[in-house]
Amino acid sequence: MPNLSRAAVALTADQLDRCTGTFRVSPQFALVLERRHESLSVTPTNQPTDRLYAATPDTFFSHRVAADIVFELPAGGGPATALSLKQSGRQISAARE
Repeated sequence: MPNLSRAAVALTADQLDRCTGTFRVSPQFALVLERRHESLSVTPTNQPTDRLYAATPDTFFSHRVAADIVFELPAGGGPATALSLKQSGRQISAARE
């Protein structure tokens, strides 16, 4: 399993809630981010849900796959406007729906 030795930080419910929503990668593929208790979960289209761990308030990682999700958070507060999925040397951007 990737990232098992990577340190995670605890975030508040408000910090996690800024990163929730549906982020559209393509017309056929989206990432749905939800807060579940004290963590963030991602459900890619037609794939199983995966728990994410916070590296920083805007960067999350998985223990299931070697990937990072980095959110674009407005400086003045409010929900993330977009995210970048970094996996296998590639970076894919997705805007909030």
